[in-house]
Amino acid sequence: MTRRYCPQCEAALEVQSQPTIIGRCPRCHWTGGPNDFLSEFRAPMHTTEARPWTPYVSIDLETTGLDPYYCQILEFGAVIDDWHSPVEELPRFHRYVKPEDENNGQLYVYGQPYALALNAEILKRLVANDPNSPVPVIFARDLGPQFRDWLVEHNLDPKRVNAAGKNFASFDLQFLRQCDRFAEFVTFRHRAIDPAMLFWRPDTDEGLPDTKNCLLRADLEGRVAHTAIEDCIGVIQLIRRGVRKCELPLSLR
Repeated sequence: MTRRYCPQCEAALEVQSQPTIIGRCPRCHWTGGPNDFLSEFRAPMHTTEARPWTPYVSIDLETTGLDPYYCQILEFGAVIDDWHSPVEELPRFHRYVKPEDENNGQLYVYGQPYALALNAEILKRLVANDPNSPVPVIFARDLGPQFRDWLVEHNLDPKRVNAAGKNFASFDLQFLRQCDRFAEFVTFRHRAIDPAMLFWRPDTDEGLPDTKNCLLRADLEGRVAHTAIEDCIGVIQLIRRGVRKCELPLSLR
């Protein structure tokens, strides 16, 4: 049976088919008929206006720890959201990043045990340095120019990037500011997009929800992938669903 969703809060509906199809939302108690259901989540689209919606770049890092002054970037992922393409078709930029000791050219990794254990597979890829790896392995100093070129290739201004991500401003951006020469090639707008606000419940939440709870509230799989590209896609899905919810008619809010 096709799943049906509440147009008010996007929760899965409890559907009765007799004597007519009626949906009841277990979360917000909305009720409605078959013409009111959502059978899928629709990304916001501009179909009648000449100007398309402003694209943004979802960015996620995997690092050796939480301290941007001591720990290092291991993986960088970015996905451009144009607001209408299926997420599987959105442009992606993905790199594994290895630091280089300035004294002797040897690979040194500094970090915190939990993060190093969590990213053990990435460390193995850095050590293997496989030239046939589907994800390029680059030095940290090359991340900025390569990302700049990718943005330009997709018609985005590398000096005025609209960035999105869970805790991007307080976490990812701080690491990128410490990354060798990155700021020479790419700069971000002052404000970043964080999907947490779109799923905040001020009546019950003491603070903004974490990614897992945002995914659960969006009826997505409530699991944080902790791989850069998958987490970028997760942020885009949250933003699309949250913004679409905000566009509902006032009578359905």
